Amino acid sequence: MKNRAVLVVMFGMTRACLATSFPPFAGACAVLDRIAAATASRPETQATALEVLERVALGRTAEIAAGAEVQIGLAAGQLQRKEFQASTSRACAFRAIGKTALPEAVDFLSKLKRADIGPDGSLEMWRAAQIALQDALLRRITDRQLRIQFLESNLQNRNGAISRGATAIWAVSELCDSGALISIPLIQRSIRAHWTGQYGEEEIRFCEARIQVVSRNPNRIKALASARRVESTPDDDKIQRWAIYQLANEGDATADAELRRFAAELGSVPGNSPQRLRLAFLRQLIETMLATRPK
Repeated sequence: MKNRAVLVVMFGMTRACLATSFPPFAGACAVLDRIAAATASRPETQATALEVLERVALGRTAEIAAGAEVQIGLAAGQLQRKEFQASTSRACAFRAIGKTALPEAVDFLSKLKRADIGPDGSLEMWRAAQIALQDALLRRITDRQLRIQFLESNLQNRNGAISRGATAIWAVSELCDSGALISIPLIQRSIRAHWTGQYGEEEIRFCEARIQVVSRNPNRIKALASARRVESTPDDDKIQRWAIYQLANEGDATADAELRRFAAELGSVPGNSPQRLRLAFLRQLIETMLATRPK
């Protein structure tokens, strides 16, 4: 199975854990995402927030200026904790930098060299940094067709062949999540180039299912909400977990209302129902996502 190791990079920390547990560094990553979100809600702290994220990403938390954490709404010394020095948390910091989509973020990421990161045997942080740059560039594009063209360009190299890099895997995920029906043939080719056999075919089906959900309604939140089904089978869980993550990441009051409505429906399943335990995990997932996503 080719390049399976980069699956975590493709989905980010939250998307990668779609089985039965939550990612080990979800708390640290959620904090870093909140810092990134603050650059939009609190423009006066943009420079400080971005500088803090850069220090975490580069493993230089000791260089964070005194008072900087408090200025961006954290406790003093919070980012000095051990979990923020782990490679996975640093990878999340790079991704958070990309989420800001600030010109300064693009400049930082585009000038970054692998040596700047330090020891990175698995290339987890370097891949995250490369994806972060493409993510920042994508977020600066407002036209849907131009966004699709940008993502498709990440799937192909200059000679028109399928690209095999981490950014290509990220672009596939973005195209699937955005409901890019027109891109399905290219998506299929890219997935099969990365993953052969049954796993690759399962990923194609999962992508097509996501595109189908997003295409149900021009209102993205309503489209995502249509994926929820209390009367479901284990085969439905993967697409429902995906929809939950997508709704939580909307950061929108309407999306939150849909999540809470689904959680209430899941909680009403009779105690003697054979699917109660399985659905209880979905309810826990919703509550965790609402509690940890950026405010």
